[in-house]
Amino acid sequence: MLGLGPARPVGLGQLAQLGIAPPENYGSHVWGGNKVLWALSTEVHGPALIRGHQLDGDGEVRFDEGDVPSLEKVLDPSGKAPLAGGWYDFPGATRVRQPGCYGYQIDTEAGTTFVVFEAI
Repeated sequence: MLGLGPARPVGLGQLAQLGIAPPENYGSHVWGGNKVLWALSTEVHGPALIRGHQLDGDGEVRFDEGDVPSLEKVLDPSGKAPLAGGWYDFPGATRVRQPGCYGYQIDTEAGTTFVVFEAI
């Protein structure tokens, strides 16, 4: 898991890198990306809101499938059983249009945390 907050991306590795797969893999013409599993601590009792933006340019971060993916991802633990170890899991994808340095903003009831990653 990457970061220190109660909601964290999994699968970006210790170098915090997201390999950009072609847009066609996600049913899009311009939005590439890759799978990212999200973990949410069982200490969080409400949803987490995730948004993002390119830090070294004007690119956006989008989420999950489709030609024009969603601007945000919501991790809602309501009615979901946690995994052993005290975390909920939420599969998904992070979508970008170009390589660069990006950041996630993760908002929960406990506050806001940030995670920086490189899309390559």
